[in-house]
Amino acid sequence: MFGMSLLDFEMGVAPLSHSFGYSPTMQLYIPIGKCVAFSMYGGVSVDITKLWSFMNKNYIFDSDNFYVGVLGGISFVFYASRYVPISIFAEYRYPFKGVVIGQEQDMSIGTKIGIGR
Repeated sequence: MFGMSLLDFEMGVAPLSHSFGYSPTMQLYIPIGKCVAFSMYGGVSVDITKLWSFMNKNYIFDSDNFYVGVLGGISFVFYASRYVPISIFAEYRYPFKGVVIGQEQDMSIGTKIGIGR
């Protein structure tokens, strides 16, 4: 089962800066049970902080104010209800252009709550 995450926005927070990112992904789901699936995904992350001028005063960046990176990961997806997926994920990001605080090359783990089916 394939899926796309097209409305995936994120906020990076660091002591001296904040940033917004847009990270659409393609996902492959392998059902494990009635409400649980294993997912592998990959996509891109683009910094969109410049769209909000009020953010620029706290924004730390380089490479002509633009960041692009690729990401990939795995997750277990639990459906708390029919339309509320909760994911436990492990993700790796690699920047192609620029560095934004909170979006450096790294491996991260965590949880995400979404709306979908």
